[in-house]
Amino acid sequence: MNHRPGGVRPPRIVAGRFRGRPLHFPSGVELRPTAENVRESLFNSLAYDLPGARFADLFAGTGAVGLEALSRGAAHVTFLEKNPRCLEALRTSVENLGVADQVTLVAGDVLTNWPRVTATGGQFDIVFADPPYAWDHWEPLLDLLLARGWGVAPDGLVILEHSRRQPPAPPLEPVRTKTFGETQLSWFEIAPPAEEATP
Repeated sequence: MNHRPGGVRPPRIVAGRFRGRPLHFPSGVELRPTAENVRESLFNSLAYDLPGARFADLFAGTGAVGLEALSRGAAHVTFLEKNPRCLEALRTSVENLGVADQVTLVAGDVLTNWPRVTATGGQFDIVFADPPYAWDHWEPLLDLLLARGWGVAPDGLVILEHSRRQPPAPPLEPVRTKTFGETQLSWFEIAPPAEEATP
């Protein structure tokens, strides 16, 4: 979710079982959902990883990314979002698509709630995080997701959406990046824990 001003048409699902379905857009909130071409590129890269995956959409906004993941075959999506209007709109979209049994909605700050979510909900195969471009708390988030791999399954993926002009400084090198104008996606692979050598 990119908090940027300007008129934006409500997002829609690009592909999968809900292809073309519109999503509810919160009133009175300045945000820009991840663009359709960005989502298309993102999910093309996940074609073999997504079916049956547990997916987390952090800073969910309208939920366009997580609901696209469900449309394309994810088994379950957990959304984290603190803006109550965004959450209300997201609940409406979930009800309209009839996917309440495949969704968990968590209200509140990501940094505060992510440890609790992972403690009760287990590990995720794919974690997508799209804070506002001006967000200045990258370091603790990257520590949780990349340095510690907290809540990410072995061999899991973490994907960040961020400004290409102000990229975060992750503790790992991305395995891939792709730029779309002002937007950049960075893919990270979380290596499984090294096996201890037997004596």
